[in-house]
Amino acid sequence: MSQQERGATGLAGLDCDPGETLLSVRDLRTYYESGELIGGQPVKAVDGVSFDVKKGETLGIVGESGCGKTTLGRTLVRLEAATGGEVRVGDDDVTQLSGEDLQAWRRNAQVVFQDPESSLNDRMTVGEIVREPLDVHDWGTPAERRARVRSLLEKVGLQEEHYYRYPTSSPVANASASASPAHWPWSRSSSCSTSPSPRWT
Repeated sequence: MSQQERGATGLAGLDCDPGETLLSVRDLRTYYESGELIGGQPVKAVDGVSFDVKKGETLGIVGESGCGKTTLGRTLVRLEAATGGEVRVGDDDVTQLSGEDLQAWRRNAQVVFQDPESSLNDRMTVGEIVREPLDVHDWGTPAERRARVRSLLEKVGLQEEHYYRYPTSSPVANASASASPAHWPWSRSSSCSTSPSPRWT
Protein backbone atom coordinates (compact mmCIF):
# COMPACT_ATOMS: atom_id res chain seq x y z
CA MET A 1 0.00 0.00 0.00
CA SER A 2 1.37 3.43 -0.93
CA GLN A 3 1.85 6.20 1.62
CA GLN A 4 -1.06 8.20 0.19
CA GLU A 5 -3.36 5.15 0.17
CA ARG A 6 -2.36 4.33 3.75
CA GLY A 7 -2.94 7.90 4.84
CA ALA A 8 -6.36 7.98 3.21
CA THR A 9 -7.62 4.91 5.03
CA GLY A 10 -5.61 5.46 8.18
CA LEU A 11 -3.77 2.91 10.27
CA ALA A 12 -5.31 -0.46 10.99
CA GLY A 13 -8.23 -0.01 13.33
CA LEU A 14 -9.11 3.59 12.43
CA ASP A 15 -11.86 2.40 10.11
CA CYS A 16 -13.51 0.28 12.78
CA ASP A 17 -17.24 -0.19 13.15
CA PRO A 18 -19.27 1.87 15.66
CA GLY A 19 -18.82 0.50 19.15
CA GLU A 20 -15.42 -1.04 18.43
CA THR A 21 -12.38 0.24 20.31
CA LEU A 22 -10.68 3.03 18.38
CA LEU A 23 -7.98 3.90 20.91
CA SER A 24 -6.53 1.79 23.73
CA VAL A 25 -4.03 3.36 26.14
CA ARG A 26 -2.21 1.19 28.67
CA ASP A 27 0.12 2.37 31.47
CA LEU A 28 1.19 5.44 29.47
CA ARG A 29 4.07 7.36 31.02
CA THR A 30 5.80 10.59 29.99
CA TYR A 31 8.68 11.66 32.22
CA TYR A 32 11.07 14.60 31.99
CA GLU A 33 14.54 14.96 33.43
CA SER A 34 14.58 17.17 36.53
CA GLY A 35 17.67 19.09 35.42
CA GLU A 36 19.64 18.24 38.53
CA LEU A 37 23.17 17.00 37.89
CA ILE A 38 23.21 14.23 40.51
CA GLY A 39 20.39 12.22 42.03
CA GLY A 40 17.54 14.16 40.50
CA GLN A 41 14.18 12.43 40.23
CA PRO A 42 12.32 12.64 36.90
CA VAL A 43 9.24 14.85 36.63
CA LYS A 44 6.30 12.50 36.04
CA ALA A 45 4.02 14.55 33.80
CA VAL A 46 1.97 11.48 32.82
CA ASP A 47 2.24 8.38 35.01
CA GLY A 48 0.39 5.12 34.45
CA VAL A 49 -2.62 6.36 32.43
CA SER A 50 -4.93 3.71 30.94
CA PHE A 51 -8.25 4.06 29.11
CA ASP A 52 -10.19 2.91 26.04
CA VAL A 53 -12.16 5.06 23.61
CA LYS A 54 -14.69 3.48 21.27
CA LYS A 55 -15.55 4.93 17.89
CA GLY A 56 -18.10 7.72 18.27
CA GLU A 57 -17.24 8.37 21.92
CA THR A 58 -15.82 11.60 23.35
CA LEU A 59 -13.41 11.41 26.27
CA GLY A 60 -12.85 14.47 28.45
CA ILE A 61 -9.73 14.68 30.64
CA VAL A 62 -10.41 16.91 33.66
CA GLY A 63 -7.88 18.09 36.23
CA GLU A 64 -6.16 21.03 37.84
CA SER A 65 -3.59 23.13 36.02
CA GLY A 66 -0.28 21.32 35.66
CA CYS A 67 -1.65 17.82 36.21
CA GLY A 68 -0.57 16.58 32.78
CA LYS A 69 -3.67 16.96 30.59
CA THR A 70 -1.88 18.72 27.74
CA THR A 71 1.16 16.44 27.97
CA LEU A 72 -1.16 13.43 27.71
CA GLY A 73 -2.75 14.84 24.57
CA ARG A 74 0.63 15.69 23.05
CA THR A 75 1.89 12.18 23.81
CA LEU A 76 -1.14 10.58 22.15
CA VAL A 77 -0.42 12.36 18.87
CA ARG A 78 3.35 11.84 19.21
CA LEU A 79 4.28 15.49 19.75
CA GLU A 80 5.92 14.17 22.93
CA ALA A 81 7.79 10.88 23.21
CA ALA A 82 6.33 8.40 25.68
CA THR A 83 8.64 7.09 28.39
CA GLY A 84 6.69 3.84 28.55
CA GLY A 85 3.33 2.20 27.98
CA GLU A 86 1.26 1.66 24.86
CA VAL A 87 -1.09 3.73 22.69
CA ARG A 88 -2.80 1.17 20.49
CA VAL A 89 -4.91 1.86 17.42
CA GLY A 90 -5.89 -1.50 16.00
CA ASP A 91 -2.72 -3.59 15.81
CA ASP A 92 -0.42 -0.55 15.85
CA ASP A 93 1.35 0.85 18.90
CA VAL A 94 1.60 4.58 18.17
CA THR A 95 4.56 4.98 20.52
CA GLN A 96 6.62 2.67 18.25
CA LEU A 97 5.70 4.15 14.87
CA SER A 98 8.31 5.71 12.61
CA GLY A 99 8.75 6.84 9.03
CA GLU A 100 5.74 6.56 6.74
CA ASP A 101 3.64 4.85 9.42
CA LEU A 102 4.15 7.78 11.81
CA GLN A 103 3.33 10.26 9.05
CA ALA A 104 0.11 8.36 8.28
CA TRP A 105 -0.83 8.48 11.97
CA ARG A 106 -0.26 12.23 12.14
CA ARG A 107 -2.58 12.67 9.16
CA ASN A 108 -5.36 10.87 11.04
CA ALA A 109 -4.85 12.20 14.59
CA GLN A 110 -4.89 15.99 14.65
CA VAL A 111 -4.74 18.64 17.35
CA VAL A 112 -7.67 21.08 17.38
CA PHE A 113 -7.01 24.32 19.26
CA GLN A 114 -9.89 25.74 21.27
CA ASP A 115 -8.59 29.31 20.86
CA PRO A 116 -8.66 29.63 17.08
CA GLU A 117 -7.33 33.18 16.89
CA SER A 118 -4.06 32.25 18.61
CA SER A 119 -3.60 29.28 16.25
CA LEU A 120 -3.93 31.34 13.05
CA ASN A 121 -1.00 33.02 11.29
CA ASP A 122 -2.17 36.52 10.46
CA ARG A 123 0.42 36.74 7.66
CA MET A 124 -1.28 33.93 5.75
CA THR A 125 -4.64 34.01 4.02
CA VAL A 126 -7.43 31.74 5.23
CA GLY A 127 -6.95 29.58 2.14
CA GLU A 128 -3.22 29.22 2.78
CA ILE A 129 -3.79 28.29 6.42
CA VAL A 130 -6.31 25.56 5.62
CA ARG A 131 -4.20 24.28 2.71
CA GLU A 132 -0.97 24.08 4.71
CA PRO A 133 -1.50 20.54 6.12
CA LEU A 134 -2.23 19.30 2.61
CA ASP A 135 0.99 20.90 1.37
CA VAL A 136 3.02 19.44 4.25
CA HIS A 137 1.78 15.91 3.51
CA ASP A 138 1.96 16.37 -0.29
CA TRP A 139 -1.72 15.48 -0.65
CA GLY A 140 -3.01 15.40 -4.24
CA THR A 141 -2.13 18.01 -6.83
CA PRO A 142 -2.05 21.78 -6.14
CA ALA A 143 -5.37 22.14 -7.98
CA GLU A 144 -6.93 19.33 -5.92
CA ARG A 145 -5.73 20.97 -2.72
CA ARG A 146 -7.29 24.30 -3.64
CA ALA A 147 -10.55 22.58 -4.53
CA ARG A 148 -10.52 20.67 -1.23
CA VAL A 149 -9.96 23.88 0.74
CA ARG A 150 -12.81 25.67 -1.02
CA SER A 151 -15.08 22.72 -0.26
CA LEU A 152 -14.13 22.82 3.43
CA LEU A 153 -14.67 26.57 3.69
CA GLU A 154 -18.12 26.16 2.17
CA LYS A 155 -18.97 23.46 4.73
CA VAL A 156 -18.33 25.86 7.62
CA GLY A 157 -20.31 28.70 6.05
CA LEU A 158 -17.51 30.77 4.51
CA GLN A 159 -17.72 32.25 1.04
CA GLU A 160 -15.32 31.95 -1.91
CA GLU A 161 -13.94 35.41 -1.12
CA HIS A 162 -12.74 34.29 2.31
CA TYR A 163 -10.10 32.09 0.63
CA TYR A 164 -8.05 35.22 -0.07
CA ARG A 165 -8.79 37.11 3.15
CA TYR A 166 -6.56 37.29 6.20
CA PRO A 167 -7.87 36.01 9.55
CA THR A 168 -7.61 39.46 11.12
CA SER A 169 -9.97 40.88 8.49
CA SER A 170 -12.76 38.48 9.45
CA PRO A 171 -15.01 38.58 12.49
CA VAL A 172 -14.12 36.26 15.35
CA ALA A 173 -16.90 33.90 14.26
CA ASN A 174 -15.33 33.56 10.84
CA ALA A 175 -11.90 33.09 12.39
CA SER A 176 -13.29 30.24 14.46
CA ALA A 177 -14.84 28.70 11.39
CA SER A 178 -11.70 29.05 9.32
CA ALA A 179 -9.63 27.41 12.07
CA SER A 180 -11.85 24.34 12.16
CA PRO A 181 -11.19 22.84 8.71
CA ALA A 182 -7.46 23.50 9.00
CA HIS A 183 -7.29 20.51 11.32
CA TRP A 184 -9.35 18.09 9.24
CA PRO A 185 -8.47 18.47 5.55
CA TRP A 186 -8.86 14.70 5.24
CA SER A 187 -11.75 12.57 6.44
CA ARG A 188 -10.15 11.85 9.81
CA SER A 189 -11.25 9.48 12.54
CA SER A 190 -9.84 11.16 15.61
CA SER A 191 -8.94 14.51 17.09
CA CYS A 192 -7.34 15.79 20.23
CA SER A 193 -8.33 19.26 21.43
CA THR A 194 -6.28 21.41 23.77
CA SER A 195 -7.18 23.45 26.86
CA PRO A 196 -9.00 23.33 29.13
CA SER A 197 -8.85 19.56 28.71
CA PRO A 198 -7.78 17.21 25.93
CA ARG A 199 -10.64 15.33 24.28
CA TRP A 200 -10.55 12.34 22.00
CA THR A 201 -13.45 11.83 19.58
